[in-house]
Amino acid sequence: MATCSACQANRLGRTLCLFTKNYVWRQPSTNRYYGSRIQLVKTHAPVTVLKNDDSVALRVVSRKRGRNILERPGVIRPEEMNREQLVQYLKSQIVYDEDGVLALNKPAGLGVHSQREDLDTADHQWSLLEVLPDLKHQIGEKHLQFVKAPEKDCSGVTLLAKTPEIAADIDRSLKEARLRQVFTRVFWAVTVGVPSPLSGLIKVPVTNEVVDDEHQVSPVKDSSKRSYKMRNTRKLLTKYRVISESNQCALVELMPLKAYKDQLRVHMTTKLCRILGDHVYSSRIQTILGIPVLIDARNAMPGTQVLSEEVRHRMNLTSAVIDSIPLHLHCVAMTLPSWKKKEDLIISAPLPKYFWKTLKLLDIEHPQISSELFR
Repeated sequence: MATCSACQANRLGRTLCLFTKNYVWRQPSTNRYYGSRIQLVKTHAPVTVLKNDDSVALRVVSRKRGRNILERPGVIRPEEMNREQLVQYLKSQIVYDEDGVLALNKPAGLGVHSQREDLDTADHQWSLLEVLPDLKHQIGEKHLQFVKAPEKDCSGVTLLAKTPEIAADIDRSLKEARLRQVFTRVFWAVTVGVPSPLSGLIKVPVTNEVVDDEHQVSPVKDSSKRSYKMRNTRKLLTKYRVISESNQCALVELMPLKAYKDQLRVHMTTKLCRILGDHVYSSRIQTILGIPVLIDARNAMPGTQVLSEEVRHRMNLTSAVIDSIPLHLHCVAMTLPSWKKKEDLIISAPLPKYFWKTLKLLDIEHPQISSELFR
């Protein structure tokens, strides 16, 4: 028994692949595959059927593998940019600039603060605060102050203020909104798995603990009042709804009341869903007897996300490149309620190109982004 060359190319192993009921065999020194009977069976490559006396010749036609998101459109890597390149890129990503408020569409991988351990190294990764003076000079402003941004691995709306007074007004607006239980930030995420029910509230407290010498956030089942007072445990709330789903993947809208480090990633795992590109918390969801279960953080070591064969095939991914897939978590909109005692100010940021490409490859429908969408 021989393995189909197309299957070998796709690393799928031995399978009944062409038109025959039996495994096909290869005739030496030819590119033809022979079988005794014709029956339509799904194939991983197109075939041409040729009559050849009493047998049927089946020739596998080569098919070029489609491009994945790393090849086209590609992923912006801030860590690979020098200072000047990063400043020019951020300047091109301004999505709002009015009344003293400036908003950027931050790329995934750009942190607000520098990592202390690499301050004096040759491969230093520039942070937003480090390049802010250069950006201020580029756009001709006297003052530019950081206010709010998504986490380093997330992309999306990042708020800056042109005066200290505007920065204070933004902070005050966001604080008052939290006190009134108003959700001000909207994230979109591509998830592997579809949360059930399709919408709801996630009220799961979390704690910060050390797992294998790494600080991680873990959900807490039973917490005491003392742990809240000691701030070892935090009460967190995330509102979510599934926008669209296909092939066991989904586009999910997430709205944290008060965003905490890794909150959205951890809350999604409690719904047995993994955000695509999450190489830290995805391992907490394991499949036992075909059923996904959430295991204890101490038994789940962080590592490259494991994707099903179907997802890899649809996204044209090989196992060797999965660890380069960025986190598909984007802050698509931020609201400043009753801004300047007028109507709500809603600032939106378009999805990264690789995010759009992923939705297309997974056949997930999505609405067009505009400020009106979030009113």
